[in-house]
Amino acid sequence: MQRATGRDQRKERLLLDLLWKACNAGDYGMLQRLLEKHDEERGGGVDVSELGVSPLFANIHGHNEGRTALYASCFSGHHACASLLLDHGLDVNQLDNNRITALNIAGQQGQHACASLLLDHGFDVNRVDNNGGSALHIASHHGQHACASLLLDRSKYDKSQCEMCVPPSGKWCRGDGS
Repeated sequence: MQRATGRDQRKERLLLDLLWKACNAGDYGMLQRLLEKHDEERGGGVDVSELGVSPLFANIHGHNEGRTALYASCFSGHHACASLLLDHGLDVNQLDNNRITALNIAGQQGQHACASLLLDHGFDVNRVDNNGGSALHIASHHGQHACASLLLDRSKYDKSQCEMCVPPSGKWCRGDGS
């Protein structure tokens, strides 16, 4: 009996590793098929806790530092994959092992469409990481003007006193190049 459980766990890990890789590659069709297969394996309906938390699903520890499938999708700008994951109930605020969110990485990489999608799904734009930095700080620091502007527009910061979005270079990042 235990051998079957081990086999089932390996099968589950393989299925979910493939899911993460589909997100990373932006393979929407494969992601959709894998989610359907996962639904079948579970008897219908994806367990939301597995989508965002389980090391057997979107947060595979070890080889990817606990980076979620949503993180993988947003890193490379695979908006459609990110949207599909969110439609399946993935926690938009899920953290990786380094307490980085998909919005942090979308801002860093300048993935405007993914950042907008995450915000539309309820991500708290004013949330800060362990270092006290927000997605706005990160986008601004990396010179991602369009993302910084989006985040600034959606934030609760007093825009007239916007020291929060000035990167270490001292240059303003408003999205218009100024």
